[in-house]
Amino acid sequence: MQLVVESGCTVLQFGIESGSPRILDAIEKGITLEQIHLVNRCLAAYPIRVRYNFILGFPDETDEDVNATLSLISQLQEHNANVETPFVNLYTPYPGTKLYARALELGFQEPQTPADWGRITWSSGDQLAWLSEQQRTRLKDLNRQFFAKTAYLEQHGKHDHE
Repeated sequence: MQLVVESGCTVLQFGIESGSPRILDAIEKGITLEQIHLVNRCLAAYPIRVRYNFILGFPDETDEDVNATLSLISQLQEHNANVETPFVNLYTPYPGTKLYARALELGFQEPQTPADWGRITWSSGDQLAWLSEQQRTRLKDLNRQFFAKTAYLEQHGKHDHE
């Protein structure tokens, strides 16, 4: 890590995806909460900003899973002053991924053209057919709230993220 600091690196970004062990297993992430906490504590000792990315709205994700992710975000920020507000994206089913068939089973309407695919964004939530309207609204609100607080906006100017 000292070499990373000496190289001039100022930001490290990691895709954690979820704070739920069940979801981490379902997406075959290959990491544990213990590993996440260990790395976060180690990174706290260095003058490098840390950005973690998360995803909400996975097929079969429960409210408890979402709350576990929100809790993990708070814990990471509490234990490392270098952790920036994370990106909290909404799940997008992609062909060839582990959960794609499950998303189709749960009502995801597969886009038929590249333009149709282009309408699906990490913030729209329209692709989350398995969620109630109330759940979808909650996740979209969380996405917007986290995005509005990101350092990315400070560095690149405020833009509509949809």
